[in-house]
Amino acid sequence: MKSYSTKDYVNFYLKKFIKNKSLIFGQNILAGSRVSGLSNGFEKIKNVSIFNTQNSESSLVGLGMGALISGNSALYIAKQLDFILLSMDHLVNTYNSAILQNSKGSFVIVTYIVDTDTEGPQSRLNCLSEFASISKINCRYLIFKKDIEKNINLALKKKGMTILCLSQQFGNKKKYDLFNDFKKIELDKDGKYVRYKFGKKRTVVCYGFSIYEVDNFIKKKYPHSDLFIITDPLNSNLNQIIRSAKMTKNVILFDNSSSKNKHIYYLENRLAKYKILIEKKIFNESINDLRPNKFKNKII
Repeated sequence: MKSYSTKDYVNFYLKKFIKNKSLIFGQNILAGSRVSGLSNGFEKIKNVSIFNTQNSESSLVGLGMGALISGNSALYIAKQLDFILLSMDHLVNTYNSAILQNSKGSFVIVTYIVDTDTEGPQSRLNCLSEFASISKINCRYLIFKKDIEKNINLALKKKGMTILCLSQQFGNKKKYDLFNDFKKIELDKDGKYVRYKFGKKRTVVCYGFSIYEVDNFIKKKYPHSDLFIITDPLNSNLNQIIRSAKMTKNVILFDNSSSKNKHIYYLENRLAKYKILIEKKIFNESINDLRPNKFKNKII
């Protein structure tokens, strides 16, 4: 079977679901690396306005907000999440204004999260839950084919704003989707999680990119598990996970983000009132981790 990377799937579904008359912009989306390949072939998209921009994230997010508020559709392809920090005023205050105005437009940002550990203190922001919490914006990790298709389709077709992120460490690797062979797949209607296996011995919950790190570990050590991959860093739809945990009485939680506001703690508290064995494997960032380091697994 031919293999595709996360980036390949993201590129394909962006081109498939983009609305007519959308505004598409970003630095080097039509030149150079084309944002590490995210915008390959965008010049062939019909009935859209597309152009390269300067490297000015605050202005570009402001442009997208203007499209949203005026009832239009905008797609901004950005190099990495760290740079979006420069536009936090728009993401919080301008977006609050857009919500109050019941704006009918849409604005989607697609970007990489730098999770390679090799690029120093200004290129390592793996904290999507903080973005989602402070801005009230829908944020999603883009992991495997099923959730990528679902969340890109939802983001580009509905009103409001969405930030979609893929892993820099794993997003460009051409690797067969390890979970394509599972016939039973339950995809949340809002794209908040994907349930890939229906086992009875253990409930396994992976937040975001942690699944890339532990996928083989899970297959070998927990082959009969009930497996959930969380794509929404603030996922509030926990009913199926709790139902599974009450059945298996045995839960293991994975999160390799550097966030101090891990949603995993909220889920752990929700499960605490049941007589359930809970184990968690998480990454706690130290000062030394801010230096360029050789990449290593964070949680196993």
